[in-house]
Amino acid sequence: MSPVIAGQVVRGTTGNAGESMHLPGDPRSDSPRGRILGTSLGERELVAHARELGMTLPGEVDSWNPHEIEEGFTDLLVRAGRGEATAIEVFASAGRVLGAAVLAVAELLDISAIVITGPRWAAMRPLCEPELQHAIADHTLHGQPRPLNLHTSSLGERAGTVGAACLVLDRLFSPTPATLLIGS
Repeated sequence: MSPVIAGQVVRGTTGNAGESMHLPGDPRSDSPRGRILGTSLGERELVAHARELGMTLPGEVDSWNPHEIEEGFTDLLVRAGRGEATAIEVFASAGRVLGAAVLAVAELLDISAIVITGPRWAAMRPLCEPELQHAIADHTLHGQPRPLNLHTSSLGERAGTVGAACLVLDRLFSPTPATLLIGS
């Protein structure tokens, strides 16, 4: 999530504004990593959550091997797609966590639209979005309905790469007050 206010991307003092993955995640998680949004929604954490709920998935428990995590996550997606209740609940829970974060960001920045993307969002979206939409459906401000629109970036898995390239180009070619000063 990157804040855009008055048509300008807000980068903050250190350039990290919009790094929403470091926001609080699932407060019910027993794992310190799970209490951070990015890891609450990460493949490894979702696989661990499924195992905590009693699912048996491929790969070693607590593995950091990306191939084992990928294998477990893919199996979790397939099983949710087949309608297995526990797998569906893992993604529903992720949707609720994401919904709480979206509401917090929307209120903090007084915005009415959020764009969600990421390398796994296309696969997770149909499983997470119902609970995410439910979390934001009754959004109000001072008792008045305040709709919050969700959008999915068309960049999909390329979003990080394209965003990084845009930052480089912006830094190299955009005028800043320091570069506009006339030297003596």
